[in-house]
Amino acid sequence: MKFRSKIDLWVVVALFLIVALPVGLPLFYAFSWIMLGVAVITGSILWSVTFGISYVVTDQKLLIRCGPLRLGQVDIMKITVIESTGSMSAAPAASSDRIAVYYKGSRQAVVISPDDRKGFIDLVKAINPDITLRL
Repeated sequence: MKFRSKIDLWVVVALFLIVALPVGLPLFYAFSWIMLGVAVITGSILWSVTFGISYVVTDQKLLIRCGPLRLGQVDIMKITVIESTGSMSAAPAASSDRIAVYYKGSRQAVVISPDDRKGFIDLVKAINPDITLRL
């Protein structure tokens, strides 16, 4: 089952200001087809990455995707804890409403923000009922 990332408006605005604005702003001062091309490509990548974050739960794996990129996978049977987190560290999550997924074999958690948080947790818990929840 596929879960999309929850998206906060402020995240989209911040990404636009940080990435797209510096590329697009020169177009207002001196038009250039090259700069237009760079702006369109940058905007397309930004759109794909921001709105393409998803988490796919299969029978045994949690697959994490960001646009066309596969960022990783976690064996669901190795997940030990799922907890709420306010961490704003770099993560495949476009929202501040995040959960950290801890699993055996890793010191760090995978931080994600599924739009249907309850549905995601219920599905993962159905596969591995030994997961501890700290929400």
